[in-house]
Amino acid sequence: MEIVKPLRILMIHGYRQNEYIFRDKTGGLRKNLKNLAELVYCEAFHDIPKEYRLNQNEEQEIKEKCWYLKEPGCKFDYEQDFEKSIRHLDEVFCEKGPFDGIWGFSQGATMVAVLSKLLTDEKKSNLIPNVKFKFAIIAATCKSSQNELDKFYDPTRKINLHIIGKCDKLVDYNQALVLSEYFKDPKVYPHELGHFVPAKKNDIMVYSEFLKEMIDYCNCKKI
Repeated sequence: MEIVKPLRILMIHGYRQNEYIFRDKTGGLRKNLKNLAELVYCEAFHDIPKEYRLNQNEEQEIKEKCWYLKEPGCKFDYEQDFEKSIRHLDEVFCEKGPFDGIWGFSQGATMVAVLSKLLTDEKKSNLIPNVKFKFAIIAATCKSSQNELDKFYDPTRKINLHIIGKCDKLVDYNQALVLSEYFKDPKVYPHELGHFVPAKKNDIMVYSEFLKEMIDYCNCKKI
């Protein structure tokens, strides 16, 4: 019997999280998908300034990170802030890769969508020379409100699995559904829970079926 090597997937966390928080919150995924995928975690480039942190306890300070700051009144600077995050992810691919796929949660899903678009743009691909992947998963997100990111939303992008929470209090369900229209033939998985990546039995069955398809796909396609 042929032994199939598990997929390697880069996990990209959300706003106010970090590598370790996201790893902890997705422990169920790692446990239940370990035969199909190795989940590798990274951390966002930017620290959230102290005045915007949820945890103000100096003795128990939790490192809150972001891919770009989105607090009210904060100016979005594409070249200074957002491109730094893009280049940072390129370094992650260089240091921790190669990866078969990427999986983004919340603001991390925005980064996945951007990387998927950049790979199709010859003029922009020089920003991410080390970024290569064959499939992409996003969860708990909708179209970014930053006008500067509109150029990254069009149906040429390939997002393979879009996970949407029907009871997500941070991302409107209908807005999340609209986001799927910007992707090319995505598999949409709506679940009954909120703003996280669910890992109950039914969820794992969906992910497992999808990853098995990706194993077959990746074995037939070179990066």
